[in-house]
Amino acid sequence: MKLIIDDKRVRKLCEDPKHARKKLGPQVADKLQRRLQNLFVAESVFDVPPAFRPHALSGDRDGQFAVDIDKANRIVFEAADEPLPTDDSGGLDGSAVRIIRIVEIGDYHD
Repeated sequence: MKLIIDDKRVRKLCEDPKHARKKLGPQVADKLQRRLQNLFVAESVFDVPPAFRPHALSGDRDGQFAVDIDKANRIVFEAADEPLPTDDSGGLDGSAVRIIRIVEIGDYHD
């Protein structure tokens, strides 16, 4: 999938391993890089390995998804295809999502 990162702070965590290690610690920073690589090579949201626990978010984060980095930290993203692919019921068709926008890295439960 194509990964878009608009937020400068999130982009720095994703693109600067030294910065990520300082902010997240070496183990989480290394896992972050592996998760990003897996998202990049996935053909769709449905191709993300189940071990990363991909899941849809709800409430004020409706329309966003997350994958685990570790027990506390997540990569939060949303579909960015234009137009958004929909299924027969009008909902998002995750199997057709080819572009995602990463909106947050960290513990969104804080």
